[in-house]
Amino acid sequence: MPYIFLNYRTQSDAYAAALLDELLIRRFGADAIFRASRSIRPGVDYRQAILSAIKESRVILAVVGQGWDAVIREEDRRGEAGNSWARMELAEAIRDGTVIIPILLAGAPSLVKMDLPDDLRGLAHYQYLRFDYRNISQDFFRISEELVHLLSTWNIAVGNESGP
Repeated sequence: MPYIFLNYRTQSDAYAAALLDELLIRRFGADAIFRASRSIRPGVDYRQAILSAIKESRVILAVVGQGWDAVIREEDRRGEAGNSWARMELAEAIRDGTVIIPILLAGAPSLVKMDLPDDLRGLAHYQYLRFDYRNISQDFFRISEELVHLLSTWNIAVGNESGP
């Protein structure tokens, strides 16, 4: 069962999600992390797999790169909001009350409530963490320590204690 779900936009933030996934796997083990492109087996209905993983996960890490909010607004303007899995995953997690930690990549500003659509506005109030290519080790250490703390509050044993 995955405890940590990686949410990211494939068009812009997949590289950071893949790196974060690799580091998280070293720290917590592959079974504890869900990243769609790695976790869903061929021939499986990805829609069901994603929705199921969101329901099972305790924490959603929302990878937010530069221009993330502008892309969301553009989807709204074009009427494409319903086609964005990254957005649907977050909206579902918000409805379910799942813990969401925005992970801001290099250059990404804090989320602003008025820049987000109604179903995602709450994200602007969620405490975020940074994951910057200039500080990968320190930023990942902070992310992993916060995850260890959160998971331990649910009495979930975590994987490799030695870290990456």
